[in-house]
Amino acid sequence: QILINGEMLAERRITVRSLSSWTKEDAAEWVLTLGIIEPSIRSVARDLSQEFVNQNVTGAKIAGGLLDRGALHFAFGLQDMDIAQFFANVILDLNKGQDA
Repeated sequence: QILINGEMLAERRITVRSLSSWTKEDAAEWVLTLGIIEPSIRSVARDLSQEFVNQNVTGAKIAGGLLDRGALHFAFGLQDMDIAQFFANVILDLNKGQDA
């Protein structure tokens, strides 16, 4: 459950155990969930989620470091470089795992 100020905004379940096993649908759901949690990316989350599916972005691609700020800007159409950097930072943290 995603609670913000005590209000449930969404309920999501993650059933995979590691980032590298995420399907493109898992990655797309992750983007949608981030959009619920982080107001600054809410406006682009749905489009980016759809692009993850269209471009077959799996957990292996995320874990492989293929989604840096430039890729998110050019290949996925994130025009706002601050939002692209936010996603790039979150992806770096995902790749670090519990060491983040």
